Amino acid sequence: MTQSSFRPELLLLLLFPLLVTYLALGLFDNKEQAQTQTMDSHMQATFGDSAYSLVRIAGGEDAPPVSKPQRKTIGNLEFSLALALIIGLAGLLGHYLRSRWFWYVIITVALIFTVLGSSYVGIKLTAFFLPNLILAAVLALIITKLFYNGSLIRIRMVLCSILGAIVITLYYRLLYIFTGQEFTAEDWQSRFVVALINLIFITFGMSLADLVITGLARKRVQPLPMAEDEDEDAER
Repeated sequence: MTQSSFRPELLLLLLFPLLVTYLALGLFDNKEQAQTQTMDSHMQATFGDSAYSLVRIAGGEDAPPVSKPQRKTIGNLEFSLALALIIGLAGLLGHYLRSRWFWYVIITVALIFTVLGSSYVGIKLTAFFLPNLILAAVLALIITKLFYNGSLIRIRMVLCSILGAIVITLYYRLLYIFTGQEFTAEDWQSRFVVALINLIFITFGMSLADLVITGLARKRVQPLPMAEDEDEDAER
């Protein structure tokens, strides 16, 4: 596709993937939290305050409750939204606008994610930036080279989701190497499945955005021949 000027509807390439991902994963997280709270309430009603304590300590009831510190981490939702942003930018700047700033923007997004997330994953800034840069660059290439390939239009969601899930799984493997953790067979499977589901949501949002954009483009072109026919009829 040749370079085109910016049009407001092109922002749907950013909005739809982010919105679909947030709604889908947010709904799943809410259901999971609701199930957890229901189980906690049931345990509390059945066993009382001793639901999670196997041994009672005399006088322990008078002791002030100790709050457990909650460590902040990069959750699946936050990571998926970052992926949706990168993929949306690849469609907007890499395919539609063919901007010369495309790769600079991708590198910048990878750098921002590195700075924001390095303290959470316990990896040095430089070591965390390399996997993020590779992930962002490969996903951008998958979108620009495969997702908008006309011969792959029927299978682009499935193909790009599978390839992207493989790349994300390898990304996690690289992070495990840097942190010195074991990456088991279950980790391979679980990371791939979760990444595949997330990318299906993201590519679905991209497909919706592309459908709206191409539909509006056709509406701009179609009235022109009709107007010419009306002029010819008027002259006759």
